[in-house]
Amino acid sequence: MSIHSKFPCDRSKLPENILRCIIISCLILLSHAVPVLAGSAPGTGMVGSIHDMTLFNYVFQDPQQRVCILCHTPHNANPSAGALWSLNLDPATITITPYKWTAPPNQGISFNSDPLVGPSRLCLTCHDGNVAIDTAGDTIQSAYPQDVISTNLCVTHPIGFSYDDAFNTRGIKELANKNSYLATAITISNVPGVHNQITRNSSLRISDILYEGSIVTCMTCHDIHNDQNVTPDPGHTYNYLLWAKEEGSLNCLSCHIK
Repeated sequence: MSIHSKFPCDRSKLPENILRCIIISCLILLSHAVPVLAGSAPGTGMVGSIHDMTLFNYVFQDPQQRVCILCHTPHNANPSAGALWSLNLDPATITITPYKWTAPPNQGISFNSDPLVGPSRLCLTCHDGNVAIDTAGDTIQSAYPQDVISTNLCVTHPIGFSYDDAFNTRGIKELANKNSYLATAITISNVPGVHNQITRNSSLRISDILYEGSIVTCMTCHDIHNDQNVTPDPGHTYNYLLWAKEEGSLNCLSCHIK
């Protein structure tokens, strides 16, 4: 007897125990399929996130589908970078104008001698306007993905400066004390001259995400490993790897008093 005659396609003719086994097997397969995408949501880890390069066909595909290996290596790491970094940090290969400001009101706020101090240089080994194209500022992608108009990133938020200097220069009416927790909610003020009220129920303080407790870097805003960054409000699906939400500009209002 053929398998088709023994197990006909009409499920009404299948023995009850066989049908039960098929249903259970399907449920088991579905339960094992869900974790593959579990990391795509904010705060669920690197695997499956937008920093998981194994998901993108145009990136070098590691035969073992390892997620960390694109940036980190346990052996023969770049000693000048720390973090077991595996990529090239030669300044000659990072031909970008780093994020910084020059406006007169910001005089008196010191920049580190290396504006890419800490993790920022590690970020810019990819986010240089060429590899991981950054469309902020005047780094604009053309109609052809391989072409970028500019690698000038200086027109967006500055990095490599002392938050302590900024706080001392700007004062408590413009910047939050670095011991303040990150913003989690906002109550809008309709009274002229009265600032919005910010709720700060985060587990993180501003000082926790400053390099060496003082220097603003890329990681001051971004949770690059996707392990703690916040879930957006209902109806929104972004995952910008941020420590605080985009809604209500809570990410900005964590530091800026407005």
